[in-house]
Amino acid sequence: MPLRQDYEYGRVGTCNIFVAVEPRGGRRHAQVTKRRTKKEFVRFVCRMLRRGYSEVRPVHPVLDNLNTHLRRSFVEVLGAEAAARILRRIQFHYTPVHASWRNMAEIEIGILERQCLARCAADSITITNEVAA
Repeated sequence: MPLRQDYEYGRVGTCNIFVAVEPRGGRRHAQVTKRRTKKEFVRFVCRMLRRGYSEVRPVHPVLDNLNTHLRRSFVEVLGAEAAARILRRIQFHYTPVHASWRNMAEIEIGILERQCLARCAADSITITNEVAA
């Protein structure tokens, strides 16, 4: 009888990666966060607007239908007045609910997976540095 061996996978932790892709401009914005909450999503969008699109009006993000990807997330996190200033600059577009095609962010995440995420990373700092690279 051949020796049978199994292994125990020990999950040390998880993280989230927000990704925004501008194919025509050749730009990618990615940010590693501990969780995937409304607060982190709003911070990611605000950071992206400040760093890459400060002069662009309006910005047209295409989003999936995640429960944090809503206008009201900005109001809940920033308050009505601050959210109104940000939301004036954004026109959201959503992918169809039952769509089977892959969007640009999913393609970019697939590239990140092949280049650096496929192996286990020691900590979130390592992941952050590799995603930035």
